Amino acid sequence: MFSLMGPMEIISLIPEDLFDFLAAETKVDHKVPKLKGKVMFQLILYTLLSTKKGSLRVMESVFSSYKFKSFYKIPQEKQTKYNSIRDRIDTIKVEYFERLFESCYDIFSKQLNAEKQESKIMRFDSTMVALSGKLLTIGMKVGSKTTKKQIKFTIGFDGLLPKSGKVFKEQKDLSEDITLRDAIISSSFGKDDIVVFDRGLQSRKTFAEFDDQSLRFVTRIKTNTLFKVIRDLPKSTGYSNSIEIISDQLVYLYKDKMQQVQTPFRLIQGVIKASGDVIWFLTNIIELPTEEITEIYKKRWDIEVFFKFLKQELNFEHILVRTENGVRVTMYMTLITAMLIIVYKHFNKLKGYKIPKLTFELELEKEIIEQIIIVCGGNPALMVHLSG
Repeated sequence: MFSLMGPMEIISLIPEDLFDFLAAETKVDHKVPKLKGKVMFQLILYTLLSTKKGSLRVMESVFSSYKFKSFYKIPQEKQTKYNSIRDRIDTIKVEYFERLFESCYDIFSKQLNAEKQESKIMRFDSTMVALSGKLLTIGMKVGSKTTKKQIKFTIGFDGLLPKSGKVFKEQKDLSEDITLRDAIISSSFGKDDIVVFDRGLQSRKTFAEFDDQSLRFVTRIKTNTLFKVIRDLPKSTGYSNSIEIISDQLVYLYKDKMQQVQTPFRLIQGVIKASGDVIWFLTNIIELPTEEITEIYKKRWDIEVFFKFLKQELNFEHILVRTENGVRVTMYMTLITAMLIIVYKHFNKLKGYKIPKLTFELELEKEIIEQIIIVCGGNPALMVHLSG
């Protein structure tokens, strides 16, 4: 395959001096003689890209491999054991990986800027990962009979790239009213950005808080919600292929049967044409046509597809180290790896996630082998079976 931009070229978009700068800023390598922050970044990234199911012992094997050491120019005599890798991930400053993730988002967003049509719509949602309670030192229980603990990851996704990620582990964090609010409030937005989230978040207080902060949002709301009509809004002239609009009104919501929230919201009631199911949308955006609001909400599905990619192609359900620090490091590294594949996908005009990830892996391996052949004085062009 001929690539417009190969894996090595995409990885090299992350400046070398960024690692040194962030290492100094976060003190990630303070009193660390061997597995420095940059090496851990390289090791976890290469493991996620080159193996189907990463583990500490797999990472030990990856570190020992000639390809890994050649790619990252690590002396061949250097070795490490899986327990040293575990201890390092357990204690390494997670801020280093958080800052790398934020920097990668900024770098790759600029690279994709010309193609990026969805950047003003931020999708937020959560996904759960369950592991044995005997192995996981943190986490929440779902149900009284299960022996497993679960970790919740709440991600902000702009339609192309993940922009934010948070880990939740307390029992109270089962509530999306807590975690979605926390993830959204702690994120940064432009004045024209629109936040989209599912009906797991139902807190009237949070809706009012978003409005007070001029944070524009679109969500769904339960169809038995109590409200008081302020006025009907002008009927839109647009058309939706999937939803028949019944009403478009400015309303006050009730916290309960007696207490009214003194912030007006826009409530759009509709019926899904295919199923006949009633669906209600809530927003604080008044100026957009009704059909555009419903189309904005549909874009929330993009984050569900992204979660499927993380779990099926990047093995996000398998946590490398079962401590909070290890969980957070794993999350940031998985999101960075996802961004590299997404950039590769867009520059090479590929569809979906599965094929781009596989193609990225194969082409990266080819590029590394070619590099090794060149270093050894050979001619990679003679390796006919490696070409496209």
